[in-house]
Amino acid sequence: MKQLKLFIKFSLNSKLAFVLSLEIILSVLISLASLYLFLKIGHEVLDKDILQIDRALTNFIYSFRSPSVTSIMMHFTFLGNAVTLFVLSLIMIFYIGTIRKKDAVIYTVILYSGVLLNLILKYIYQRPRPNEFPLIHENTLSFPSGHAMNSFVFFAALSYFIFRETRNVKITFIISILSVIIIGFIGLSRIYLGVHYPSDVVGGYVAGFLWFVSAILFEKIIIVKRLYKSNKK
Repeated sequence: MKQLKLFIKFSLNSKLAFVLSLEIILSVLISLASLYLFLKIGHEVLDKDILQIDRALTNFIYSFRSPSVTSIMMHFTFLGNAVTLFVLSLIMIFYIGTIRKKDAVIYTVILYSGVLLNLILKYIYQRPRPNEFPLIHENTLSFPSGHAMNSFVFFAALSYFIFRETRNVKITFIISILSVIIIGFIGLSRIYLGVHYPSDVVGGYVAGFLWFVSAILFEKIIIVKRLYKSNKK
């Protein structure tokens, strides 16, 4: 209790610590809400309660199939696959590393631990992929979508670190809007091509968001702890 009082006093006396503490509280609340939403979707998936909605939405999206649309969707799926994101992430890690090596390490951990988390979640939920009219074939499990989750983490981290390194609001805004569009079409492409249900994609987005926010939260906690310890010396 005494340590808590000292920390609160420290946070109130330090503008940086105060702002970081507020960000931590907000991040915790957002993380908990995201976790609840993901578990809710996961529960619906396990109970198969959401399958009817999934099929209705999937059939609606299938109605837009045509050779030209399929070609576009194939490009977006390629953009979100593991190899493409791996190459893009190496470029970003190198770029960030030329500015600040510590951020390059954080970026690397966020991205690749997110990929590992997706594999673990797929193993837990064991959901088979749709088998109705797929245009491509995938051998892995379905929930949550790896394309949706990994692309969300990649592009969210991309926007975050570009803002942190440049502090250019205009550039960050443009990159963020483009990222949202790309992430959306990557997820849509997976449904259109018949390799994911809509709930797989939504679950992937939520899991990616949760992981990204949790990673940034962890980093901010470390920063505040270091500030607090240095203040005590």
